[in-house]
Amino acid sequence: MQAAFADWTNRWKESRLLERFAQLPDDVLNVRIWQVAARISKTFGSVAEAIEAASEGSTPLEDCLDTIADAFSESEAEFKACEHDLEILSSFVKGAELRSEIRSYLAVCEITQDPNIEQLRERTVGLVDAAYAEPSDAINREMGDVWEKFKQEFAEYFDTHHTAVMKAPDLKAQLNETLKSDQWWEFDMLSTTSIFDPGILKAANEYRRRIIELDCGVDTKEILSRQPFCLCTFSLNKSVDCEHLPKVLNDTIGEGLKFFRKTLLKNSEDLVRSLEFFSDETADRDLSDASNQLVAALTKGDGIPPFTDLQLKILREIFKDQAADTKYGSSGSKASGSANVKPKLGFQTIAKELTGEFDDDSVTLNI
Repeated sequence: MQAAFADWTNRWKESRLLERFAQLPDDVLNVRIWQVAARISKTFGSVAEAIEAASEGSTPLEDCLDTIADAFSESEAEFKACEHDLEILSSFVKGAELRSEIRSYLAVCEITQDPNIEQLRERTVGLVDAAYAEPSDAINREMGDVWEKFKQEFAEYFDTHHTAVMKAPDLKAQLNETLKSDQWWEFDMLSTTSIFDPGILKAANEYRRRIIELDCGVDTKEILSRQPFCLCTFSLNKSVDCEHLPKVLNDTIGEGLKFFRKTLLKNSEDLVRSLEFFSDETADRDLSDASNQLVAALTKGDGIPPFTDLQLKILREIFKDQAADTKYGSSGSKASGSANVKPKLGFQTIAKELTGEFDDDSVTLNI
């Protein structure tokens, strides 16, 4: 009997069942499991203390046996019921860590377009609920198996889509072509002027940033074993439109240049007078020709062709450090009133600043 008592006591101590239960946070417990734990503490907990006391000689063996009998009301049925409760509590505690892992993972796990993966997700959630309400070792095993299958399927799906987006060289190539284009050069030069729409500039920079960030060499399958997302900016739902980013960027650049020309035409009267004055005053033939060409385009009024480098420099100097009197939205329409953007004068100074400036200019593309 003493050997049997010693064996049972060792297994009870090794299980640390009541201690492990006490360490669980309150928000993962329910009323039933609280009641089961209280019953186990009152029965098997007191039995363990009585056996240990008898083993140490501090309590007579007869008193120990009486304590065991009292704990189960001297009823075999009560003992069987307590054994069942012991299995329930043990299964609940053993499954607690996995249930917590699943809930934390799925809380931030994006929905996929794969019916099989979503079915596995639903089964996993259902088994977590079952393990919480009616814990058992069988449910824990099934929950673990389905969970591993879900993670494996999700990782394969995520990795496939991640690779298609984050390792697509054609998107970077398209961006490089855009940044080498005359349209981008014009957009970049004019974007610092006071009459350029800041909303359009912000959007273009955001699209450019997103394309540049489409580069990731992380082993996603290893990462996904711990969390349902990569260390990069990729998202299953938010990155589906990445293949269209180069076109959207080009469209935004075109919109910005169109809006800039529209603003120039609205203020063409003041601008033409200033350009004509500049053309007459400057001794630089190239600057004078560039200015006259701008005047001709503004006077024609039915569309302004691409600007030359000198024209871009002239426009940048005219509208540099000047606060526009009217705020424009990203749609290209004014908030209120009519356009009233007066060009900056002082063209003799501008001519001096511009002469020879392009000889040293260069464009660096860092992708």
